[in-house]
Amino acid sequence: SRDQEVPQEVQDTVNTWVEKLASRGLRPLGVSRTDDDGQWQYLGLISLFDPPRDDTRDTIERAQAMGVDVKMVTGDHLLIAKETARKLGMGSKFYGHDFFKEIANMPESQICNIVENADGFAQVYPEHKYLIVEKLQDGGHVTGMTGDGVNDAPALKKADVGVAVEGATDAARAAADIVLLSPGLSTIITAMLRSRKIFQRLKNYVCYRINATTQILVFVFIATLALHELDSSVDPLYIPAIILVIITIVNDGTIMSISHDKVFPSERPE
Repeated sequence: SRDQEVPQEVQDTVNTWVEKLASRGLRPLGVSRTDDDGQWQYLGLISLFDPPRDDTRDTIERAQAMGVDVKMVTGDHLLIAKETARKLGMGSKFYGHDFFKEIANMPESQICNIVENADGFAQVYPEHKYLIVEKLQDGGHVTGMTGDGVNDAPALKKADVGVAVEGATDAARAAADIVLLSPGLSTIITAMLRSRKIFQRLKNYVCYRINATTQILVFVFIATLALHELDSSVDPLYIPAIILVIITIVNDGTIMSISHDKVFPSERPE
């Protein structure tokens, strides 16, 4: 019954084993049953193991190599989060529910500093996920967020790039900017590479337009002066048709070269 009290000795033993299992990355599930008198008897714990996908560590390492700071935000126990992060090579600077309890008494600068330098957060609620994204944005960071549940929707909506993973709920899909259709997070790396290639092509085109405009101005100026020197009777503002033809041919040759360029994505965000 609800009024039944669990002996303190049992509570201490259960809590000790919960922490031991959590430190190994296992999620403990309590099991109990009622006796003939209707009293609950605690039987023990069942440990559940939910390992990361095989490609997760490689995805995180590739993202970090591309200049992306990856943080874990999870509702799991703090010890489970640390053990999972250890397996993924993400660092050990994690904060749990104690941080969010004290956050109301912290200055804004301290909160932003902790959020920026942390490797992850555990035992979080939906409002905490939203807060983490908000503080990163306040620090001038372009923030991406992945999620799959209804509780992730506010943070996905708030993030600059919200990514709903495969199998996400309708609420998460509606709030996200990108919806992944294949399992895992490796598709995000593909999206980053393609977007950086697109940005490189945009930079190449801008550089081309500036150079082409400068080339045309210099060519017309020199050609007009040279023509005037050869024949002083010619109007200085007169541009022969042959000059326009030459400009067009040179310009077409330049633009053909960038239409078949092979760009390489930058190693760092630009």
